[in-house]
Amino acid sequence: MRSILASRCVLRPVGPALFGLLVGGLSAAAFAVFVVPANASDQAAETARECWPKQAARAYRVARVIDGQTLQLETGAKVRLIGALPPFPRRWRAFDRSSLSAKAKRALQEIVRGRRVKLAVTGRPKDRYGRLLAHVWVLEETKAASGRAQKAQNMIWVQGELIRQGLARVYSFPDNRACVRQLLALEVRARRNRLGIWRTRFAFAVRDATRPHALYRYINRFEIIEGRVHKVAHTRKWSFLNFSENWKQDFTLMVPARARRRFKRAGIDLDKLAGRRVRARGWLEIWNGPLLKLTHPEQLELLPEPEPFPISAAFTESNAVEMDEINALLPNLPKSQGDRMGMTPAAFLRHKAKSKGGSR
Repeated sequence: MRSILASRCVLRPVGPALFGLLVGGLSAAAFAVFVVPANASDQAAETARECWPKQAARAYRVARVIDGQTLQLETGAKVRLIGALPPFPRRWRAFDRSSLSAKAKRALQEIVRGRRVKLAVTGRPKDRYGRLLAHVWVLEETKAASGRAQKAQNMIWVQGELIRQGLARVYSFPDNRACVRQLLALEVRARRNRLGIWRTRFAFAVRDATRPHALYRYINRFEIIEGRVHKVAHTRKWSFLNFSENWKQDFTLMVPARARRRFKRAGIDLDKLAGRRVRARGWLEIWNGPLLKLTHPEQLELLPEPEPFPISAAFTESNAVEMDEINALLPNLPKSQGDRMGMTPAAFLRHKAKSKGGSR
């Protein structure tokens, strides 16, 4: 299995007080792991360069995989994979092993089975359900000739591996947004190769911002929507990115005033987004049409403009010769009835329809 690998681990101790604050009921010793990629030419490993964990606990065994984004450690603590959102089963497909949610769970089981993991807490440590919010790194141990396990040299970034296989989408929070840019690069590659959820035609497709009426069926769902910004407007509390002239019915991106500084620090000038193609992600709501709230810049991607179709000089010259030949033949072609009457084709059709109506 081609994985997101990193090697040459350098361990630095972290104080037990800080470890207890971050990991709560897990155990005592802790380390900060800084990883250097094993193969710099491997683009997947290169994307994880800026995501190496700064605060990581000691290695733990995984007791079981609850679903595609939740692990339970041998200590009983539950860990939610921050940054990755796998598909969830529908109620009538909860036990369907062929569903995408079941595939995501099986893939996670394959990654962590029989291995130890380290946790990297990069933001808010726990959610409201008491689960740890962490990036999970699986240790790959090498064996000596005697069969004894040596020091682990490689690590697999679990979130990156799930997204690389197309079994999860990138999902971030304002207080937990480390490594999102690297995960987005992996998601783009998986979507381009139509892997996993990106093979489906409708369920996880990127939605079109110019079709707001088609977006109503996806309200209260996590969606990815792209289009061209028509106009940017500001109020004291909000900034609005509208995608058509009719802002009361079109799709809109809404940025709270307190989040404007985050976008500015990330190099995104909201006032200059008019006319730009963007891709946004979040939970779809309704307020004067479909709406996404952007609380941090990682929810917004600035898309490049499509390159114009290249036309060679030889192609242009050959077309010019053909058009000259056609124009030379036009005067000799027989004229239609509309041309003889001095009417355009549309006017002639209206005249013909009126004539039939009047004769009845």
